[in-house]
Amino acid sequence: MRPTSSTALTTSAGLAAPVAITAGEPAGIGPDLCIQLTQLSLPFEWVVIVDPELLRLRAQQLAIEIKIELYDAANAPSRLPPGTVRVIPVDCPQPEVCGVPAIANVNYLLDTLRLAVKGCLNGRFAAMVTGPLHKGIINAAGIPFSGHTEFLADESETEQVVMMLAT
Repeated sequence: MRPTSSTALTTSAGLAAPVAITAGEPAGIGPDLCIQLTQLSLPFEWVVIVDPELLRLRAQQLAIEIKIELYDAANAPSRLPPGTVRVIPVDCPQPEVCGVPAIANVNYLLDTLRLAVKGCLNGRFAAMVTGPLHKGIINAAGIPFSGHTEFLADESETEQVVMMLAT
């Protein structure tokens, strides 16, 4: 979906804030989608919560040149030039495995989601977008997980939940 407005996204305090994106399952398509986002000129600031090495390796596999910058909330919000991605780094134990989900990466995956949720709740982010994940690998790691909706409800201590889909 292409943005239709250049209106800045804001926090509850009215300040411009970035959209947080979690790259999702390291072995899946989420990192690829984050890399492809670098080729667009989006009308708002965005930041990916991801292991920078995972993005670097995947960009190399896709033959797409990207520049990776570390996100610094102290800097004034700014749009990214094409080919650039800002990241909040989270270490991924096995970033090089593409196509085969690894139990070793489950805590990484959940940590990225938690960072995004906390950032939305405390006003650091205006919104969050979650990349696809593999529920089965999370459950195989011994962590009950039925999906993003329930996870986000638990993390935000929300009793009534609604999922919204947009096309």
